[in-house]
Amino acid sequence: MATHAERLKTHHAAVMRTLHGEIRRHPGGYVEIARETGRPVQTLINMFNPHSMDTAPPADLLLDVIEIVQARATVNVIAGGLGAMLSPVPESVPAESDSAAFQHLVGEAGDVLSAGTKSLSDGRFDAHERVEMARELDELIAAAAAMRRRLRR
Repeated sequence: MATHAERLKTHHAAVMRTLHGEIRRHPGGYVEIARETGRPVQTLINMFNPHSMDTAPPADLLLDVIEIVQARATVNVIAGGLGAMLSPVPESVPAESDSAAFQHLVGEAGDVLSAGTKSLSDGRFDAHERVEMARELDELIAAAAAMRRRLRR
């Protein structure tokens, strides 16, 4: 029978790999997380190392670390497993008119269409075009979320 650590790190390998990477890139990395959680650095490294099957973080620590490092990529992996995705939600509704908000939304949609049409002129997205399209889509999603928030207030 697989241990808790083995099950977590094999069945949810993508989540653990992504979180481990986000922890390592977080300013202060494992040292900062140890300071904030009161846990020894090496214990945290062992718990979150996706290749160490000896120990795993308890749920409360896992959630604390996701919050500390603002692990959006990790949460996106979880959401993706559910057929969903994260999208940025503006903090506040812009102080503009309904028509200005709608025009902004349409403009962002136009930017996506323009960038996609240009990028696909050769029939494919190269690496740079993929990054650009993702950025354009993020801006469109944010504009749509702002418009939706505005309509529901």
